Amino acid sequence: YADRLTNLDGLALLKRYEQEASDTDYAFKGVLGAGATLVALGIGDLDLAEKHASSGLTAMRQAESTLGLNFLYIHVGNSAFLKGKFDLAAANFEEALRMADENYGADSNLKLIATIFFEAIEYWMGSWSGQDDRGQFSKAVLSNMCPDGWFESFAMAMCVQIDKYIHSGNYAEAERFLKKCDAAALERRV
Repeated sequence: YADRLTNLDGLALLKRYEQEASDTDYAFKGVLGAGATLVALGIGDLDLAEKHASSGLTAMRQAESTLGLNFLYIHVGNSAFLKGKFDLAAANFEEALRMADENYGADSNLKLIATIFFEAIEYWMGSWSGQDDRGQFSKAVLSNMCPDGWFESFAMAMCVQIDKYIHSGNYAEAERFLKKCDAAALERRV
């Protein structure tokens, strides 16, 4: 997905590709649905994002693409999160995490991204104590600072981690971590 498509022209381009696609090229239609979801999220049209994510999920199921489904569960969850549908977001992030763990192993980048979203939504919903007893969230946060991580997971991870430090009264660690985030954001140009 290219950031340059995150505008109405990008959405029109994806729509043109969809019209030109074969009726049976479900994987391509799923990728277009995922791309259109990200564009819609980028322009703030959450209803449109939900619509495209849903059509992308359908297409990826028809294509029998586990990887495509996994990414779309994250997109659906992110759309639901931004709409304030936290239970729906948590269910989709949990499914993405389960699929990533089952299909791509413990060390996959996809699992790290799904971990960030799932544990962050649990944190914001108050379902997670903020104690990182499994160590997965901290590992995911640090791994996601690399340049190939998604902006959304980067931002979500940073917010939760800083909030955890502040609520535990560890202001020095919050400040240190914020400086680390600033450096990573500058390096990533976000």
